[in-house]
Amino acid sequence: MKKIIILLISITIFAAGCKKKEEEQKEKVKEFVEAVENNDFEKAEENSTPKTRKLLTALKKQFQKLKDKIKKPEKVEKEIGENTGDEKNPKIKVDVSIGKDKKQVHIPLVLVDGKWLIDLSDEDLSFLQFIIFRNQLQIIIKNNDKKKHTYKHTKKKSHKKSKKKKNKT
Repeated sequence: MKKIIILLISITIFAAGCKKKEEEQKEKVKEFVEAVENNDFEKAEENSTPKTRKLLTALKKQFQKLKDKIKKPEKVEKEIGENTGDEKNPKIKVDVSIGKDKKQVHIPLVLVDGKWLIDLSDEDLSFLQFIIFRNQLQIIIKNNDKKKHTYKHTKKKSHKKSKKKKNKT
């Protein structure tokens, strides 16, 4: 009987420890996603691996160039789900909705010196862009390209006109 009680207590403690670990992982992911949503790249980098920091640095530069073109969207909704990986390689499911558009990603974490860090890869870049640019990146780029094209076209016309004027004199 004592063995059964000890076994049950051990299972309970083990289960509680696993649950605590998963809650800690989910909290790290939530903090990361909120930092990205608020364009707080420094905070997002705090809980990231060097590989993820590199991605965030590139996105920060892109954001600095385009931030004036981002329109405030409908509410950004996010849901932090369960671990879809295993105990040693956790991946926390995240669903983000902006208006009618939705994206889902499974954010991997790694344990470094007793601390859980976000470990994104290049494949996760579109998810971060979706949040940072509020699903407007393609529209912003397209509009920028149109303006550049119009500018170049106008510049060519004015250059041709000045050449004609020089030829007449």
